[in-house]
Amino acid sequence: MMAARLRRHWLAIAFLVVIVLTVARFTGNTAADRWQESLDDELGHAGAAANAEMLDLERTHLTALRGFAFASGFPEALEALDIARVEELLTPVDANLGVPMVDILDPEGRVVFAFRAEGEQAPIYRSRADVGIVARALRGEADEYGERYSTLLVSDEGPLVAGSSPVRVGDRVVGAVLVMTPLERVLDAAGVGSFLTVYTGSSGVPLATTAPVKPRALPKTLHRLLPAESLPVDSSFDVPGGTAREQLGALVIRHQPVAWLGAADLDRTDDIRFDVRLVTVLGLLAAITLAVVITVLWTRFDGETVATDEPEDVDLPRGALPPPDRDRVPSVRAGRQRW
Repeated sequence: MMAARLRRHWLAIAFLVVIVLTVARFTGNTAADRWQESLDDELGHAGAAANAEMLDLERTHLTALRGFAFASGFPEALEALDIARVEELLTPVDANLGVPMVDILDPEGRVVFAFRAEGEQAPIYRSRADVGIVARALRGEADEYGERYSTLLVSDEGPLVAGSSPVRVGDRVVGAVLVMTPLERVLDAAGVGSFLTVYTGSSGVPLATTAPVKPRALPKTLHRLLPAESLPVDSSFDVPGGTAREQLGALVIRHQPVAWLGAADLDRTDDIRFDVRLVTVLGLLAAITLAVVITVLWTRFDGETVATDEPEDVDLPRGALPPPDRDRVPSVRAGRQRW
């Protein structure tokens, strides 16, 4: 009987299945799109936080450069190459400023003294003359932002955020100061929950990351920095547990983009789409089943009520008269007969 009913109503059942699947697909895609938009907003905030941390570091470097360059007696000691005096004058300044890496340079760009914070590797360079910001500082050049320069420096000491300033005695440049902070420290200090990665702007090679694995290099189409109006750019890379969705923007130092900055997090779009579709299908099926059960029970209850209200047929012997209907027998008022 059930099979016969299904055959009679196959068109309605097929239409119902199509409706359920369509609604499930729509709700799953909508939920996934909303989650992805929320994730992209979160990644955008993470990238902005990293650039804000970079700006704070630039201010710290600028303060340190001024502190070193204008330390009382230091320019004269550097001009005379009195290294013992340089160490004596700058050691308390370095302790107060707390910059991880400092190189003191003579007019030729040679490193005459260096400070390193605890945990940092020992100096490995004897000359910094080939560093662009050092060369400009030694030449005493200035631009619209002044004569203290900052940049991203890739060296054998690792990727560094570096700043340089000339040291003057009067108008003469007698040397320079180079301050540096490892790029990993900047990314860690941003304090965001997303994975942050800095890639070179020329070849897309990852320089530093907070991700659990080192991302692969960016595709060839991103081996150059794009203008601000073309950002952000979507990207992705594999991490333990799935794929990380990444938003690529620019790392800004001294008001100029110097590298790619990526902010990423685990992409759960497909999982959310599947979960919402499954819950929607189960919910609709449960609602349809409940509606069918209620309809069936209501129909049966209504049928039983109608059957109860109808008079029952009674089988009588042949020739017998039906019993009188008591409701139709007129009532007789009792009274006393008189004789």
